[in-house]
Amino acid sequence: MDNYLLNLKLWYLGFKRFGELRFKPGWSADGWGWRILYGLDYLATPLFLAGPVVSLSWYFHNRWFSLGYHGANAGNPLWGSVRCEPWVRLAVPLFWVWMAWLIT
Repeated sequence: MDNYLLNLKLWYLGFKRFGELRFKPGWSADGWGWRILYGLDYLATPLFLAGPVVSLSWYFHNRWFSLGYHGANAGNPLWGSVRCEPWVRLAVPLFWVWMAWLIT
């Protein structure tokens, strides 16, 4: 559970570390497109799937479809984030499914 909370903290603190990243042409650390993408896509993986700070597409591709990375600048998980323990990777999505069921 420690890695889950650590990854969420690293995601939040990552907003101040955009200058450390290399961007594809047309993207920048100051651009709203990147901020929105990071704010939503890069949050979903650690919050809902207990994964490291990566995009959902990177996580699904790397976790289920191949052993390698994809994309020209996909790179490693950001900010030193790590995968959570197996029981956390099972419990967290089940918790969010249960929460969605409760509010419907």
